[in-house]
Amino acid sequence: MPAIPASTGSWASVSSLRTHAFPPIYERLQTHDFTPFSLLASRFSLLASRFSLTRGTLAALALLSLAALAPTAQAQSPAVTGFTTGGLFSTFSAGVDTIGWRFQAVNALSVSSLGYWDQTPGTDLASSHQVGLWTDAGALLGSVTVQVNSGLVGSFRYEPLGAPISLTAGDFYRVGAVDVNADGDLYTSSVTSLTTDPNIVFTGSARNATTGLTFPDIHTPGGQGRFGPNLLVSAASSSAPEPGTLALLALGIVGGVVARRRK
Repeated sequence: MPAIPASTGSWASVSSLRTHAFPPIYERLQTHDFTPFSLLASRFSLLASRFSLTRGTLAALALLSLAALAPTAQAQSPAVTGFTTGGLFSTFSAGVDTIGWRFQAVNALSVSSLGYWDQTPGTDLASSHQVGLWTDAGALLGSVTVQVNSGLVGSFRYEPLGAPISLTAGDFYRVGAVDVNADGDLYTSSVTSLTTDPNIVFTGSARNATTGLTFPDIHTPGGQGRFGPNLLVSAASSSAPEPGTLALLALGIVGGVVARRRK
């Protein structure tokens, strides 16, 4: 990174960031996908001329602002966090069924991975399992194939989706997985207790006896699930603050700098 040239004068134009120091900051302020960053750049220009900020001060302000605006990664949690095992089944109708459950998103959510239950997490699954996530109307939002040795979270093995899936607060969804009668992997149903992430509400079992990964259209309200499938969720968050927030952030930082100078 180029050194900041020594200077006691003001740096009235943010465009100097391009040629003097911290060019990546300038580029992010000007070309970031979120338009509020353009407003932040103009605010820096105005504040620099009004308070006679030096190059070093302005560059530091830019760094502090970008650090403050960086999105925070949200922790992923299993939608179903625990249950007391009920009956164990190899299939619903002696074939290759899609079994699963239905739920409602309490808040806007992001889904990163889909998974399948491993009754004996200390050993691999007997076979791979396709897992899908659908809207309540039957539109497939995404699917994965959970491998026999996919990563474990609790007693479920997960595979990441190609891209996170956004769920709308208040809407209903269904998750289902292919369970093969002869593969030796089991799922549990009619559990005696169930705990879920607080961002979802479990509404009942779902299934479809058609061969292969198919929308589990048969819903049993209140039925204690077919687990089976699971998903990793987190509360969705906006990484683009409002323009007014950006302006207040810049003003607050500059106010602190000016107050310190006057002491």
